[in-house]
Amino acid sequence: MDLVAANDDQLMAALDGRTVTRFDGRTVTLHTAGATVEVYKKTLRQKIMSAIADPNIALVLLVIGALSIYLEFNSPG
Repeated sequence: MDLVAANDDQLMAALDGRTVTRFDGRTVTLHTAGATVEVYKKTLRQKIMSAIADPNIALVLLVIGALSIYLEFNSPG
C-alpha cells in the first residue's frame, strides 16, 4: 500500500506499526513514531564526482580528450 504524506513527520507517523518482510524472509515491525530525519549534505568531492558522472558531461569530456590526443599526434611537442 502506498502512502502520501505532506511532510516527514506525517510519513514517520503513518509508517509506525507497519510490518515489512525483509529479504531473508523475516518480518519486522517498524517503530518510527518520534523518529527524526537526518539530512546529509554532499561534500565538495561528491558534488564534483556527481557532475562528472552525468552522461552528458562525461561525453563532452571524452570528446575533448579524444580531440586533444588527435591534436597532439598532428603537432607533437
